[in-house]
Amino acid sequence: MKRTLAYLLFLLLSFNLSAQLHRKPFTHPGMLQSREDMEYMKQQILSGEQPWAAAFENLKTETLLDFTPQPFTHVSMGAYGVNNSGSREFDTDGKAACNHALMGYITGDKANTDKAIEIINAWSYRLWDFDANNAKLTVGLSAPYFLNAAEILKHTNSGWAKKDQEQFSRLVLTVLYPTIQDFFPEANGNWDASMIYTMLCMGIYLDNYELFDRAVDRFHRGIGHSGITKYIYPTGQCQETTRDWDHVQLGLGEFAKAAQVAWTQGVDFYSVAGNRLGLGIEYTARFLSGEAVPVFGMGSQREKDHRCDIYESVYYHYTTVKGIEMPYTRQIIEKATRPQSSTGILTACRAPQTNTLPAEQLTLLPDPKAKLPEATGALKQPTVTPPNDAIFVKPGKSIQKAIDSHPGKWIVLAKGVHVLKQALRLESHTTLSGQGKETILMLSPEIEDETIVNASKYMHDVTIRDLLIEGAKENAPYFDPQYERQKRAYTQAKSRGGILFSADYDNQMKNIRLENLTVQGCTKSGVSIRGAAGVKVLNCDFSDNGGSVVPGAGFHHNLHLTHLSDSEIANSRFDDSLFGSGIDLSFGNNVAIVANEAARNKLSGIRCTENKDIRLQNNLTEGNDAHEIAFERLIAGFTSGIFGNHAMHPCRQIEFVKQQIKAANEPYFSAYRQLIQYADSIRNVSHHALVDFSVPGFYIQPDEHRNNSLAIQYDAFGAYCSALAYVLSGEKKYGDKAAYFLNAWSSVNKKYSEHDGVLVMTYSGAGFLMAAELMSDTEIWTNEDSKAFEKWVRQVYQKAANEIRVHKNNWADWGRFGSLLAASFLDDKNEITENRRLIQSDLFEKISPDGSMPEETHRGNNGIWYTYFSLAPMTAAAWLVYNLTGEDLFNLEQEGVSMKKALDYLAYYNQHPAEWPWCENSNTGAGDMWPENLLEAMAGIYQDANYVEYVKSSQPVIYPKHHFAWVFPTLMPLLLK
Repeated sequence: MKRTLAYLLFLLLSFNLSAQLHRKPFTHPGMLQSREDMEYMKQQILSGEQPWAAAFENLKTETLLDFTPQPFTHVSMGAYGVNNSGSREFDTDGKAACNHALMGYITGDKANTDKAIEIINAWSYRLWDFDANNAKLTVGLSAPYFLNAAEILKHTNSGWAKKDQEQFSRLVLTVLYPTIQDFFPEANGNWDASMIYTMLCMGIYLDNYELFDRAVDRFHRGIGHSGITKYIYPTGQCQETTRDWDHVQLGLGEFAKAAQVAWTQGVDFYSVAGNRLGLGIEYTARFLSGEAVPVFGMGSQREKDHRCDIYESVYYHYTTVKGIEMPYTRQIIEKATRPQSSTGILTACRAPQTNTLPAEQLTLLPDPKAKLPEATGALKQPTVTPPNDAIFVKPGKSIQKAIDSHPGKWIVLAKGVHVLKQALRLESHTTLSGQGKETILMLSPEIEDETIVNASKYMHDVTIRDLLIEGAKENAPYFDPQYERQKRAYTQAKSRGGILFSADYDNQMKNIRLENLTVQGCTKSGVSIRGAAGVKVLNCDFSDNGGSVVPGAGFHHNLHLTHLSDSEIANSRFDDSLFGSGIDLSFGNNVAIVANEAARNKLSGIRCTENKDIRLQNNLTEGNDAHEIAFERLIAGFTSGIFGNHAMHPCRQIEFVKQQIKAANEPYFSAYRQLIQYADSIRNVSHHALVDFSVPGFYIQPDEHRNNSLAIQYDAFGAYCSALAYVLSGEKKYGDKAAYFLNAWSSVNKKYSEHDGVLVMTYSGAGFLMAAELMSDTEIWTNEDSKAFEKWVRQVYQKAANEIRVHKNNWADWGRFGSLLAASFLDDKNEITENRRLIQSDLFEKISPDGSMPEETHRGNNGIWYTYFSLAPMTAAAWLVYNLTGEDLFNLEQEGVSMKKALDYLAYYNQHPAEWPWCENSNTGAGDMWPENLLEAMAGIYQDANYVEYVKSSQPVIYPKHHFAWVFPTLMPLLLK
């Protein structure tokens, strides 16, 4: 085993980091099915197997040889199918071409194949362009029929002439692709879903990875209403659930076909965002089966009796490949779609695959962080009972008069619509409540104003709860809610806000409580609070607010907070801001933003700037156009805070790196590609967890020390590398591998032993802790697994780290770093405080006035190495302290002695080893990426141009062996403020 471990590590570390990623050729035929899939389908039909045989009989009735194509030069169609000129013919002919190509493949009848060729050629030599409202949608919905047919014909013995194939390629590149190349995210999400599917097919047919990758990227992350997390919410609700069920099934069907095509080419869309496609399909099938589903907004009842043939491929994949049950989808298939289906079945099923299903059948569940309508915002029933002396106000009666006439009283608004002619002015000691979501408060349609404002700059002790504030002109279901949103989104809309509480000074207003409150449809901010202390926003839903009315786009948000202190925003929903962020917080002090959902906003999910002591934890942010969580620096940026338990990789850092990767900016992009290469290279490697991790002393048994250390070094790096790859890419396969390594060690390893077991456990096992930090609160790493790992941390890893943190040399530095990692993961504030104390207690003993480190420099010709080996964990521990407490140890200085002094000392002598004063022939890190990894990390901390220049020629820097502190410094840029 030792030889195997050594060989595996050698292979990993000798991997050519500068190699380009080579793409394997596309599979052909390779759209809805591969050749193997098509052969399997054909054999099932010929054998009379069901449901293939029945579907084939249906196909025969749809596929007539006397069909005549009707090509147009110019194709146009208006909204909802009006003024059609060639659009319906383009769709009908495309379906016919696809059916004939498939029929020809199954039967071998050349008449069908020739008919498919005839149809494609007719359009290839005639069509010039698309126009009118539905131009993009026409290509998105209908072009894939032509592309699928052409793919079958091109890669089978069809007799399709080469010149005709080239003409069709010209049609794709010069007519079809230009029409959809920019997508159309302003429309409902079914539009871009269709274009994603179409562009995937274009890329495959043309062997063009650029087009294919554009579609892959768009599926994962689009703007506007584009992309999977924009269309299917974390509860399973879809963007068009409040419109009608025909359009819901249309959008889901296009995403389903995109996932099917991607899978044929080895790309997994099904797992994206926690099996989001399956969740949306099952949610929809559940409603169409007659059961209630949770809905934010007014769920539509239109077209609920119509069943579209979209379910087969998704059902097949999740149940057969992933082992996830979909009972409602099965019910829809068996009772409604399968009897009439033809291509829906024939192209859905795959050739049998060898895969291991989970021992227990899994189910599709909403994201555990997602907010649900039964607990968020105004509910069906109020959540508290008013006191007996409460003042009740019926619709049509003056609320302002009730407030003014009964100071300090609880004012209850009865069910119904309460219309205001001007903003309601709230006095101190007022509780304004409703009787649940049927209590609606709104401005009269012609009014431009806020709905509720503070009567005094010193307002205090105010509560608003259990009602709905509507910012739109009416509170009613719309034929197309997105069309109505667009009218509210732009500058010309009326300027209507929800709640505006504004003071002139910090802490001027006090004790404001908003609970089980819904604020929606405002063109200005849903809620804006400026200059207050003691604000609590609990279980609220502030969504669909913040348009571009003056002062303009980006100025209004779902929740806007500035100059706020000692406040809490928790268990609330801040989604779908038209032109703003979910939460925008500036100049905050001691504000907790915990367990909220902020999704699909035009700007960021949560934006923070110029804040101090901010706590961001367990928030679900996804599908936001700009950033999920944005930390912006105007002057100070932020001075301290806790951001989840991501102390080594704060959220702001991860989001910044994601944006750099998305823009292909260097050196981040190259570092990311190297990370992915590493992660891919270990995907099929088994763990090496040991019950007893035993490592003898290096200076006693060096060979045994090295070999015995490999087990944890290899697996901890594998876990960390895979976890970071998962967080940056979103690809589940990497998260699965990280969880695999973490679970292996937490379930197998019970102790460490021999002289160096405790040290190696600490400095290599740090990789496990950093991986766990990245994997925490993900759907991949279950709560049960996390608890098991927590137990291992307490019983093994933390014990090891605490055992050595009181030593005098680098053992202490590694112990404190490891102990801080453990304390951060366990949320152990006492241990965080103790490690910070230990670092401060002997920092100026460890570092001499000249910058040397006496415990390390006297170690013979390895003195430079050991100086680095002490500073790496020392600086990493300082980084953790900064992110966990806000205290800056990097710039701690006493009589000219500081960490910076020691770093400068190391950098100089690693470049000038001949001048090393402690011995001759000192070893350096030349070519081995140390101390480059450390100095690249510190370049951001100290903004030192010398450090930048030092590592410039080595970037991107990765240090993947032995010890794990600054492993991926290029992918974790550091900044204090």
